[in-house]
Amino acid sequence: MKGDEKSEAYDDIDSAVLFAKNGDVLSKVRMGNKWVMMRGKHKSDVYDEISTFSLSPKTSKLVYKARDSKHWYLIVGSEKLGPFEYVDDPIFSANEKTFLYRAKLNGKWYVCENKKRIGQYDEVGNINYFAKRIIYWAKMGKSWYMIENKKKTGPYTDIGCSIVSLNGKKMAYKAKVENNWYVFEGKNQSDPFNAVMELKYSEDGKFLLCSIQKGNKKCILIGN
Repeated sequence: MKGDEKSEAYDDIDSAVLFAKNGDVLSKVRMGNKWVMMRGKHKSDVYDEISTFSLSPKTSKLVYKARDSKHWYLIVGSEKLGPFEYVDDPIFSANEKTFLYRAKLNGKWYVCENKKRIGQYDEVGNINYFAKRIIYWAKMGKSWYMIENKKKTGPYTDIGCSIVSLNGKKMAYKAKVENNWYVFEGKNQSDPFNAVMELKYSEDGKFLLCSIQKGNKKCILIGN
């Protein structure tokens, strides 16, 4: 209900209801055993499942994942992308003209930018924008790599989180080489550690906090 307007009756309405900037009410409703996304009076296609929905930060594009009996789809504004075996929520560029997501198709994972597929891998993760480049880690065979656009760094035995500073100028990640973990930032590589638990940049991006374990001891390192 918006003002004195009353919606039609449904079998269920998800508790998460949002207002778009133009005043449209956004809601996920169930009709029988199927789900529909509502934006004002406009109904989406009918699905077996609809994920948590949201609005993009700047342009208020409606974003959600949805599944029919066989496939997943990613809906961003008026675009419906898919079908996929699975798909993740998107990461938007600063101006929201492009967005990144990972999708599974025919048993392989792809990094995608809008409708364009970038690479084919056994696994991908931590997709993000960094200094106008696309960054992510990927598994090929038994090895892991850090990838920036077409530049591949590795191989690694394992790889963990990658982070980008709030000002967008720095990027760091942790990776395992044989039995030791390292922190990588640009051309810099840390000493070996038994474990790297957490990476975090200061708000101004000048300092990198690393929570690490060496031997039986744990400590916090701060570098710049």
